[in-house]
Amino acid sequence: NLVVAAAAMPVTERCPFPMGLSVQDIETKLKKIEEETRRCYDEVAAVPLADVTWDNTMHRLITAPHFKTNPDVSGVKFMANVHPDEAMRTASSAAQLALSKLRVEGFGRQDVFLRLRALHDGGGALSEVRRFQLARAMQAFEDKGLGLPQHKRDAARRLMEQESELNTAYQKNVAADNQEFLVDQAGLAGMSEEFVEGLEKRGDQFVLTLKYPHSGPIAQMCDAEETRRTIHLAQGGMCPENEALLAQAVRVRHELAAELGFGSYSEYVLRGRMAQRPEAVASFLNGLIGKLKGPALQDLHMLRDAKRAHTGDAAAELRGWDLSYYETRLRKERFDLDPAEIKQYFPLRHVIKGTLEIYEQLLGLRFTEVTEPDALEGRWHEDVRLFVVHDAADGGDGDGAAPLVGFFFLDLHPRKGKYNHAAIFHLVKQDESRGQVPVDAMVCNFPKGDQANPSCIPFGQVVTFFHEFGHVMHALCSRGTGNMTKFAKCPRDFVEAPSQMLENWCYDKEVLARISSHVKTGDPLPDRLRARLVEGKDFLVALGTMRQLYFTSLDFRLHDAGGLQHLSDLQRFADDLHVELQQRPNEPGCNALRKFAHIMSQYQSAYYGYLWSQVLAADMFKTRFGGAAGVFDQQAGRDYRDKVLGPGGNRPTLDSVTDFLGRPPKSDAFLRSLGLPPDDASAAAANAS
Repeated sequence: NLVVAAAAMPVTERCPFPMGLSVQDIETKLKKIEEETRRCYDEVAAVPLADVTWDNTMHRLITAPHFKTNPDVSGVKFMANVHPDEAMRTASSAAQLALSKLRVEGFGRQDVFLRLRALHDGGGALSEVRRFQLARAMQAFEDKGLGLPQHKRDAARRLMEQESELNTAYQKNVAADNQEFLVDQAGLAGMSEEFVEGLEKRGDQFVLTLKYPHSGPIAQMCDAEETRRTIHLAQGGMCPENEALLAQAVRVRHELAAELGFGSYSEYVLRGRMAQRPEAVASFLNGLIGKLKGPALQDLHMLRDAKRAHTGDAAAELRGWDLSYYETRLRKERFDLDPAEIKQYFPLRHVIKGTLEIYEQLLGLRFTEVTEPDALEGRWHEDVRLFVVHDAADGGDGDGAAPLVGFFFLDLHPRKGKYNHAAIFHLVKQDESRGQVPVDAMVCNFPKGDQANPSCIPFGQVVTFFHEFGHVMHALCSRGTGNMTKFAKCPRDFVEAPSQMLENWCYDKEVLARISSHVKTGDPLPDRLRARLVEGKDFLVALGTMRQLYFTSLDFRLHDAGGLQHLSDLQRFADDLHVELQQRPNEPGCNALRKFAHIMSQYQSAYYGYLWSQVLAADMFKTRFGGAAGVFDQQAGRDYRDKVLGPGGNRPTLDSVTDFLGRPPKSDAFLRSLGLPPDDASAAAANAS
């Protein structure tokens, strides 16, 4: 039911991602991956130290069967997140765990590490990119204990395998949560007719879930406080069994860091990030906290006063289920912004069409939807769409002769058992030696709708779509074999910056005119509403940033020195920190650590990166797209693709950002966006990186 972003046309290129796998296929392919990977390690280890070359060592390790340059790796792993069949998800989850253990096993190969060290020390002629990848590979092996005595390597391997098992169990619990709640018509007071009509009905009651197409609008607009309360407490109380899994994982991580000679898990992780040291992160976070607590408390008092005025109760206090609701009411009062009215201008099918066209123009690309039945055979669900990407800026004239860049899937609607947030999954990485292009998948949970009743999405979800698609472009535009794999990956404290920068496009007049189209009239968003969206963009920004600092501090304090002291009572830790940073009590029984999937999936001691990267995002936008040409500055767009996206993880990130800016990054633009002066203490921490 969605409009194709570009005219459909026959596509001769085949997407390298394997579709249509069965449970048996997953098990068979997993066995093949394991056998071929071990054979490859053995063959690399057999090369005499005097004869090592790039081709017989590093090239072997960054191409198939390793990592996602092997399409089968994601082929067996990815279905755990999206497949509608439980047996397929279970088989895929088992494959995830097996491949995680296989990676740990590979990084424990001292004989392979010695070949890399020989290549590194040999002084042979290597390009700058290859030398950088080799240095990253050396660090990756050293991070797993290589270079240490055998007993320490064995201990490190055992601990990493334990962590993989704990992470998998935690994520599986979150994905398996399918709670449903029945409410009557009165329990949906304030909700739009469109929302109510889209709910499943059982008798005279309606079914609500915790997925964000339900929970988000309920939190923002439902006048029935009891419904908001029920959903909020259910979200905060879900997966209580995950507290024990997280506590055990944190213990394992600190023990691993100690075995490897580090004072804390944060010290171990951060040496490969832009921040480099825990002290830099602590300084950055503490600087922001010190400056924002006062303004955030003022924001809370504003919301509290709004509740008291609305309820007529002069002693009413804010509860967790009140925040989004009264923010929505205040936005409507102050900026005359009614989310239900704004939403009508953003039918999902038009948002997709407009967003893809804007990215085509900005980056010099051309997207074509793949519609041939044989090319789509084996899709994991009929809602999934596949697009092929060509380089329109390099010889593309619309006749299909432009260079192939890659493919991406869009899987946008909720269903049982599916990953329940918004995320990008990098499925296949580039391998120039085989002519293999990258493939990505964008997984979201937007309401589906149909041709007669198209689904419309809130403006916040428009921004989410624009942001997430920016990650797809980052992966597809990165150049070179093995780029964005383990040995050439953008650091976690930068990876969000490109997409965060692109969120600014959603407030531009021309962009809004192109991505909006009233669901009934087809009219673009009026200037009066656009001006109010822009005016309200930073409303309650201090409160929102302090919420982000709460999640960041949950992660960082658990993994920094002294983190183990919190594990005896994670509920008290979450409650105390909630009072300290969110400046109000946590709701009884609620604990964000039970569903904080990021820190059990590669973001442990890295969640600060969302704020850290905002510093870079604000600087890049203000410096290169803040001029007269605006967001469609063609030279800036091309430079962004060539100097930031193109290098990907194949050179130091600071070099890429400096190249794009024409100078080292500064934090002034970020601090001003928070209403803070540029001389704040956090500026020094950010500028120091």
